[in-house]
Amino acid sequence: MKIVLPNPRVKTQDRLLLCADVAKDHLDLFTRYRDERQFRTRNQRLANSTDAIEATLAHYADLAGQARLDELTVVCEASGGYEQMLLRTARRLGHHTALVSPEHVAQLRKVETNDTGKTDHKDPRVIALVAQLGKTQRHRLLSEPYALLRRLTSDYDQDERCLCACKTRLHSLILDLFPDYKGSAVFTFGTTGRALIDAYAFDPYAIRRAGYRRFEAKMKRRVKWVRFRTLETLFAWAEASARYQRPESVVLALRRRHKAGLAALCGLEPA
Repeated sequence: MKIVLPNPRVKTQDRLLLCADVAKDHLDLFTRYRDERQFRTRNQRLANSTDAIEATLAHYADLAGQARLDELTVVCEASGGYEQMLLRTARRLGHHTALVSPEHVAQLRKVETNDTGKTDHKDPRVIALVAQLGKTQRHRLLSEPYALLRRLTSDYDQDERCLCACKTRLHSLILDLFPDYKGSAVFTFGTTGRALIDAYAFDPYAIRRAGYRRFEAKMKRRVKWVRFRTLETLFAWAEASARYQRPESVVLALRRRHKAGLAALCGLEPA
């Protein structure tokens, strides 16, 4: 069985369409309505703030009543979240809300204005034309459980991307100081890698100065079950990297940067 959902369209005959082009700091509004005598249009710019939006919506709701229209409908494009103040305020005040596709607006702008450029003054008029053609999209306000789930999912995804970017950057910094290091990201940020961060901040010069026996004993105190072969491999990588003979000031700067970044990422106390 095929289920077909009807396309939600705004009925423009009995509603006052208030169309907005949304920016971070301001809104450009356009409306076209018919009073007892003729069609009238209005353009307005206002601050994108709650007080300004509430006062403006109250004014246009009165205007809809004077024009003997049943309802006020606010229509705009999705603008990276800047449209939410307008849409949520309109819904809270009991007005209808709808969205239009930015692609529809861009394509219809070419027909309506013979211009491919985006302008704050033209776009509200084009949005109104898109709405009058019935090409609107539903603006949904989720109930509390689903709104919370969407918020938490978005936060988790952002944190995951941020963590991945931080690990990639820090791994690159490790290779800058420790070029012969061949450990994977899983090893680097695992138990043994954290112990190496805590003890030596991935400084191959410090590892070579300590000597293998002291290096082994220090790592064993932190990770008792670490394999001797793993420690031997790490020490061999450190000896090879130390032959690069970087200036002491550069090594110190890299060590401090590693220690601070890796300590914050792995929950260790910076040196």
